[in-house]
Amino acid sequence: LEIETDRIPETIVQKSFGKITFENTTPWLEWCSIQNPVRENYAFADNCLKLRSNGNSLDDAQNAPTFYGIRQKEMKLHIEVNAIVLEGEAGMTLYMTPEQHYEIAVRNGEVFKRQRIGDLCVESGNTAIHAGIVKFIIEASNFVYTFKAVQDGNTFELGSAQTKYLSTEVAGNFTGVMIGLYAQGKSREFAEFTDFLCENREA
Repeated sequence: LEIETDRIPETIVQKSFGKITFENTTPWLEWCSIQNPVRENYAFADNCLKLRSNGNSLDDAQNAPTFYGIRQKEMKLHIEVNAIVLEGEAGMTLYMTPEQHYEIAVRNGEVFKRQRIGDLCVESGNTAIHAGIVKFIIEASNFVYTFKAVQDGNTFELGSAQTKYLSTEVAGNFTGVMIGLYAQGKSREFAEFTDFLCENREA
């Protein structure tokens, strides 16, 4: 489909992004929350984001969880972030609605994958890790998301999830998938995220 118009200057060219990081984006400009954020639960520094739970979860449709996300703009992506989670639950989510979302997270000394699809919720890949930095990795393709965690050079394969269950056709939501970082649970400790990278792998 081609449309000719004189309303858009020739100097404006739409470009695909290469990489999204904390350092080349601006808080609350490219990034957004779910509903109105409780600002004291978000702390920003150079290449670092700290999140603290407000007691709400990603499943909660009425109350805003602590969530900081960007839109998934391409199908084929490499996404990673380093995290330190001392208490509670925190991680990375692929979020469509409160009833359709996937997570890779740390809780109670374990890293795991969670799939929420309607009234079904399944956690899998639970693997014990020690306190310290863990890298969350999500590889996105046209049909599946693949989840991995890395700590001290050890890679933990946590499995995959089909992209179609986060699609507009299935979820009935037109806003698309958000790639988010989150914290939830009863803990009031901050989880720390550094070195976020979302890299376009489209050919």
